Amino acid sequence: MYAPSKLCKIPLNWSFPSSIAALPPRPPPGLRLPLIWDPDDHEFEPKELWLHLVACQSVLASYGEYQRMLDKDVFPLVISKGAIVVQPMERATYGVMVWALLVIGVQMAQRYPMPQAIPTLSTTVSAHGVLRGHIRIQKPVLGVAPVATSEKAGSDHSTSMKARRRNGSDLSLLTADTGSKPCFEDPNLVVHYRFTKRPLSPGQVFTAFLNGNVFCSDHEEESYRDVSVVAFSSDRLVSMRLKGVEFGSGVKQLSWRLARIALRELWQGVVMAFIYDRGGFVDEPRWESVSFLLFYGGVRIGQGSLG
Repeated sequence: MYAPSKLCKIPLNWSFPSSIAALPPRPPPGLRLPLIWDPDDHEFEPKELWLHLVACQSVLASYGEYQRMLDKDVFPLVISKGAIVVQPMERATYGVMVWALLVIGVQMAQRYPMPQAIPTLSTTVSAHGVLRGHIRIQKPVLGVAPVATSEKAGSDHSTSMKARRRNGSDLSLLTADTGSKPCFEDPNLVVHYRFTKRPLSPGQVFTAFLNGNVFCSDHEEESYRDVSVVAFSSDRLVSMRLKGVEFGSGVKQLSWRLARIALRELWQGVVMAFIYDRGGFVDEPRWESVSFLLFYGGVRIGQGSLG
C-alpha cells in the first residue's frame, strides 16, 4: 500500500489535449443485434448484471480486436448463479463481441434503468452481413452453478482472491472518498482514487466503462506505450479519460493491457464495491465523478478521471 498523503495530490480534474487521444473506435460495419427480453423467464438484480457485463467485456477485450473467437465462453454471475454466455459462430472475432456487449449494455441501461430488475436476454450478432454468434443472459438453474469456460476468466477470479488476501484489501472500506486498490490481475498495479462529489447517473457511469473497454480492445494488440483513452457515456455527457505519464527519460510505462486492467478494477472494486472473496457487494455503488492515479511497483504510470 502507499501513503495516504499521496492521494491528496490527485487533482480534482484536468484537461486532456485532443491531439494526444488515440482515434475513437468505430463499430463493425453492419453490426446488428435484435434483442429479445423475457421478463417471464427470470429477472436479475441490476447491479449484479451490470457488474459482470463490464467484467465479461473486459476479458473478451484482452484478446485483441481482430483475433478469431473459436470457443464458447461462459461467465458466471456469482450471486444469482445465472450466466452470460457468448457463443461464437464461424468468422467471429473478439472485437465484434466486445462491441455487441456495448450495444447490449446501452440498451439495457435505457430500457431498464437502475434500480429496475433486468430480465433474461438472448440475441444474435451479425456484422458485414454475416452471422457472427449468439449472446444470452441465462437464468440460474436450481442447484447447479455455471462453470466458467473462459481460461482467462477463471484465472482472473483465482488471481483476484489470492491478491486480495495477500494485500488485505478486503478489510478496507472500499467506498471511502479516497483509497487504494491493487488490481487482481496484477497486484503490482495499484489504483489510487478520489471521489470528487459530482453526481452522475448510473447509466452514464455504466456506459462510459463499456465504451472504455471498446477503446482498449481496439488497441490491445499494439505494443507502443502512448496510451490515451477518451471514452464517453452513451449520452456523451460524461467522459472516461486515462493517459500514461512520462517516467525517467521520457519513457511511458502504461500499456493498453495495464490500462484495461486498471479500468476493470476501478469499476469492480471502487465504483461497484464488489469483492469476490466475500461473494458480493460490501456497499452500494458510487455514482459520482472520480479522479485516479495508476502506480506500478510504486512508480506513477498513469492518471485519469470519470466525470
